[in-house]
Amino acid sequence: MIESIRAHQPTGLVDQKDRSLVKSMGRTFRWIKDKLDPITILAHCLFFLAARAVVFTSSRTFKESKCDYERVARSRQTLQTLGGQEVNLPMPDGHQMSAMYLDTKRCLEKLIELGGEKGRKPLANGLVQDILFIPPHQTELCTLIERMGLPLHEEEGRQYIHLGIPKILGVPEADQAETMPGTVIYAPGSGHIFEYRRPTIGTFMIGYGMNMLVFHYSQTGQSEGKISEQATYDNVEAAYRYLKQKDLPDQKILGYGHCMGGGPILELASKYPIALLLDRVFADMGDFAKLRATRRLPRFLHFLAEPIKRVMNRCFNYDNRKKIEHVQGRVALIEAARDEIIPGAYIQELYDHAMQAQTKVKLVIDSDHDRDLVSDESARLSLGRFLTESNLIGNFV
Repeated sequence: MIESIRAHQPTGLVDQKDRSLVKSMGRTFRWIKDKLDPITILAHCLFFLAARAVVFTSSRTFKESKCDYERVARSRQTLQTLGGQEVNLPMPDGHQMSAMYLDTKRCLEKLIELGGEKGRKPLANGLVQDILFIPPHQTELCTLIERMGLPLHEEEGRQYIHLGIPKILGVPEADQAETMPGTVIYAPGSGHIFEYRRPTIGTFMIGYGMNMLVFHYSQTGQSEGKISEQATYDNVEAAYRYLKQKDLPDQKILGYGHCMGGGPILELASKYPIALLLDRVFADMGDFAKLRATRRLPRFLHFLAEPIKRVMNRCFNYDNRKKIEHVQGRVALIEAARDEIIPGAYIQELYDHAMQAQTKVKLVIDSDHDRDLVSDESARLSLGRFLTESNLIGNFV
């Protein structure tokens, strides 16, 4: 019967069906072979160990079940005291992302209300530095400054903090659109929630005079949902949409990603012409996973590095090297001189691949991988130049 049916079918059609069947069987056999490969199976079994060592390097603070709730609550209260506004942003699958919007003007008003006194310090070359004197008897104010990690300076026995960066004395202000402060979308690295990055928040709000939108990734902190690569993209997209609802133009938005946070922020910057700050960010998640595996696993397990790379790319395929090629806004990259996690070669590679960027700059800070930007004053001023040229803050020379 089968032969009689074949006899009535065109020969070409039979051959085409046979070839399709052979190809399908070949793909199936290759899939089975890949799944049964012992090294790949072992890499899959070790994925959670690899993720713990590579993606979530400080998961004790990253995962909701391991958070020090008292510490988080104190940090959150500090930010709320400075005017932080709680917001819940909707995700595509219906869950809510926990975020906080911080306004630099409201923050400064609170510091003055608690006893801070504005002043101005003349500098060389016709520059001036706006400052805020911190009276030592204003206990609550001093505590806030300390908790935000803002460096104190002293002159004639009076302590003060910097408000913004040096400005040119006597230059008239531009129009309102030009002088409106920019806003930072801050995507922290793995192991970090924004409450633990108060010095970074203080640097941008006080040290640069910028607004900030900070958030918890899905399934971390107070956010609902499940964490995944796509979820992190949805998180930063929701933050961007929130700022657009405030009628904020793209040129007034800075996407700031630290380490793993560079992946979702780069996705955002490849779609919209916002300014981009990549702080100690890897070039490719798979390569980074392979590097971390060879550094952290015993030598006799180094053969697992390549399979771990493939497994990691299936789960968190942050191909920053490729995505930065599509970024058309202004780009700044930060390399840490004492970074034991992200090699300087990764930063240079990203810099080289930012071929369509409007402008690009690479800054080297005297720091390790995790320390906040506030610890390096020269880098703060260099970054201030980039922010000024990007029209995100006031004038600076």
